[in-house]
Amino acid sequence: MEYENLDDIVFALEHYSELLEKFPDNLILLSGKVEILEGIEGTLMTERENIIMLWPHKAVIPYYDKILLICKDESLKNKTLQKKLRVHIKQKDKREFLLASSRHNYVSEAYSILQEHAKGMRDAKEREFFYDWCLELRSCDEDAALGKALALAERDVNSALEFSKQKFESRYWGHYIRASIFRKLGQYELAIENLNAALSGTPESATLFERFKKEKIACLLAFKKIDDAVSLAPTNLEKAHIYYAANDLTNTVLYATKSIKEGNHSKLPYMLIGRAKCGQGKFSDAAKWLKQWTGLEPQNAESWYWLGQAVLKSDPHKISNLKEALACLEKAKNLNYADVSDREIHLINERIMVLERRKWI
Repeated sequence: MEYENLDDIVFALEHYSELLEKFPDNLILLSGKVEILEGIEGTLMTERENIIMLWPHKAVIPYYDKILLICKDESLKNKTLQKKLRVHIKQKDKREFLLASSRHNYVSEAYSILQEHAKGMRDAKEREFFYDWCLELRSCDEDAALGKALALAERDVNSALEFSKQKFESRYWGHYIRASIFRKLGQYELAIENLNAALSGTPESATLFERFKKEKIACLLAFKKIDDAVSLAPTNLEKAHIYYAANDLTNTVLYATKSIKEGNHSKLPYMLIGRAKCGQGKFSDAAKWLKQWTGLEPQNAESWYWLGQAVLKSDPHKISNLKEALACLEKAKNLNYADVSDREIHLINERIMVLERRKWI
């Protein structure tokens, strides 16, 4: 809902306030006032008596609470509760956040919202602060503990290692946390040592076992121990990933092709082969594989970008190639792929115009 000036906003708020006095449990009126309040940024000031100074995020909370109290529609309740929790996060109001999560039996969803927010924090202290909230929601949550430990390590490595020992002294997860800290610090030998300890105390979950193994593979790659990393990978597709990370493009193609022959029809082997062929300068061949990637993932902006580059470089003097590349890059741009340059699109357009002009001379 958009208003052109302050008077319109004040009028709309007064109008909704008057109606809500008569019909306090009307969801449509409540939602209308909430929509206006959510759209206000900063501080709204006016000389009118009933609205002197309004802090929108704080003012909207009572209306969220009212909607949650009377609403029967689960979808609207969920959306409202998510908005309320995000306001509490923005205000760093841990008490109200935890209360709302437990009161509405929304702990799992609240944890996901909070963890997403914590991951997005650039400042280590901020990340640590919000991961502490996660640990209050789930006291023994291993992912939250890892997040806090890594954030803490940016400020004080010894404190981070001590924290990992407090909760997970003799458990595989403690070794994994310490390995992640050492890997982040570039101390790969210590990281591998802890990962070996984690893997020897094999967790019951196969997913965690694979996660630890992938971490060890990443450390071995950093050490340039490619053969050791490949020997840890159980499938041809994972071997192809390792070879691609090590810039061994020939083996990337070999093992990704083997994966397809085994019946793997996901986008990953086509992506790896297409990228490897681009790296080898075989752009026409790369385009064939990348087209299969776009076919499997038509909404993936990255796939259209790579296809556009491969088609363009396979023959930059051919009008049909230029037009196809242009269409691919525009598709990638429309899907919000950051690497697409407006200048590149402009230059391709100009190149097409020049070649078409020559055609008719």
